Amino acid sequence: MESTVEQRLNFLEARVKTLEGLLGLDAVPTPSSSAVPPAPPRARPWPEARAPVAEPKPPLDLEEILGGRVLGWVGGIAVAIAAIFFVVMAVRNGWIGEDARMELAFAASAGLVGLGVWLYERRGQTQAALATVAAGIAALYASAAATTLHYHLLSPVLGLVIAGAVGAFALVTAVRWDSQEIAGIGIVGALLAPVLVGSGTATSSLVFMTIALLTAIGVVVYRRWAWLAVVAYAVSVPQAASWLYAEHDHRLWLTLLVATAFWLLYVGAALG
Repeated sequence: MESTVEQRLNFLEARVKTLEGLLGLDAVPTPSSSAVPPAPPRARPWPEARAPVAEPKPPLDLEEILGGRVLGWVGGIAVAIAAIFFVVMAVRNGWIGEDARMELAFAASAGLVGLGVWLYERRGQTQAALATVAAGIAALYASAAATTLHYHLLSPVLGLVIAGAVGAFALVTAVRWDSQEIAGIGIVGALLAPVLVGSGTATSSLVFMTIALLTAIGVVVYRRWAWLAVVAYAVSVPQAASWLYAEHDHRLWLTLLVATAFWLLYVGAALG
């Protein structure tokens, strides 16, 4: 029995070798249990993103604030008041002819604007440049209002065209230069111009004020300066109320229309 099993095992071994020879498996190495496949290469970890370190804000320099911004505002307001005061005093005292005094006022106001733009181009956005342009805008608007409303040297249409051009320039300059000086001195001065030149409650005076109000609202919408909306409201409401009170007996439908228009303007400014 044992020989038979041994013979069969030998026979099977021979058959297996024969099959391996036929299949070409003699050269295939037998895998060794001790061989360990190489480990796959480890992916390099990504460097951790570091949060940007915020640079410390420089401390407020009181000397720079008082010597630059405050003096710039004071100087600009003083120049604007001086220019408007010259126009008002020329109106009351009749120092020179009407044409000459208004031409002089326009020339001086345009000169201030030109000087401020020149300073801005040469020196950069300095307080002197911003205050000079702002004062020139206020004086130029007051000159147009006095020439049109008080002296009647310009037709209302031409005067309003000039006022619109000055307002558009003030709007673009204040927004582009991001200048609160131009908004606070130039545009607010334009809002006060009809009152300062003593134009009364005429319809043309209301339109002059409305153009300046539209300029202020445009700046509020673009720059989100809430203080300008409050100041524009405080300056324009008494003028509009005076006109409405003077006209409501004669043209009630027009006063209702104007009141509605101003309400819409104030709502637009508030939403802006």
